[in-house]
Amino acid sequence: MTRVVVIGGGPAGATVAARLARGGLEVTVLERDTFPRDKLCGEFLSGDVVAWLEAIGVMPALEAHAPPSIRRARFTSADGREARIALPTPALGLSRRALDATLFAHAVECGAEGVQGCEVEAVERRGYGWEVRAGARTFEADLVIGAQGRRSRLDRELARDFIAARHPFVGLKRHHRGADDLAEGVEIHTFDGGYCGASHVEGGAVNVCMLLEERVVRALGGADWDRVAAHLRSANPALAERLATLEPAGDPLAVAQVPFVDKTRHEDGVLFVGDAAAMIAPLAGDGQAMAIESAVRLAELVLDGGPRPGLGPAWDRLWRRRFGVRMKLARTLQRGLLSPKWSPRLVGTVGRAPAVGDALLRLLRTRA
Repeated sequence: MTRVVVIGGGPAGATVAARLARGGLEVTVLERDTFPRDKLCGEFLSGDVVAWLEAIGVMPALEAHAPPSIRRARFTSADGREARIALPTPALGLSRRALDATLFAHAVECGAEGVQGCEVEAVERRGYGWEVRAGARTFEADLVIGAQGRRSRLDRELARDFIAARHPFVGLKRHHRGADDLAEGVEIHTFDGGYCGASHVEGGAVNVCMLLEERVVRALGGADWDRVAAHLRSANPALAERLATLEPAGDPLAVAQVPFVDKTRHEDGVLFVGDAAAMIAPLAGDGQAMAIESAVRLAELVLDGGPRPGLGPAWDRLWRRRFGVRMKLARTLQRGLLSPKWSPRLVGTVGRAPAVGDALLRLLRTRA
């Protein structure tokens, strides 16, 4: 029986593990943390991902969390311009605590061995297979799939090109209470050097998540939440109004060196999926959907012939065909929204011509 080790038990790792285990492979998924745990994320599941979640049989378990439906989007710029768009299909607001724990449990129910609190230290070739070392344990595999997220120890171990580069972006996130008028909506507020999103997740919480250029954080003296929030209130009047309706209800999270660059989809025989393969700009609202779709597609590729020569290049071609245009468009839009010159123009154009926004959403969406 083919043995597969999946490194990382987040949305991509748990999804690929579940599908491979249901396909009859011997799967072990190694997760550094223990569930439930929080992660910095927009916590927005675009509606098109439902088909992929149903394909792996996990939708009933996710619906048990009663995730709120998100049906419309609002964009604002620092000079007061505004655009409103109806989403083509309702999205779901679900925290990473709930999503990740549910997907990991589902992978185990499908037959995968799930190991938590287990950080991978080394991945080495052994004949035609692999040896994966994590703490005191060693796992043998015919195939290794890296689903370790944006950046990790495994990336350094494999000397991936992007890990040595400087990535000038910082992310922050915090849950709040309030904003009853935000029901069924997601907001993106832009300002010089960043943008901030807000939307509901299960249990009545509001997730406030932002991306900042590193220069903004340096000017503020660090990523202290209160200091950043005070700056945002002066950077965009609509964002100031939104923050005034919210009361913090959890601890803030911050992460630096967020990499919006091309990555390899395979390295010395290891295949990468989810954010380990590439990270889409958060404003697209499709990161988690991409992670889940890519995991299902990689699993199907593996099941259609097992580990074999040429599997890495075949995965790279499939990934580029499905996600390449979407990634480039999202990065282009992000550069525009981060620019004090172009952000008001982009928001104003969509505000005057909603059909432009509808077209962009279709290009950015996961499609079955």
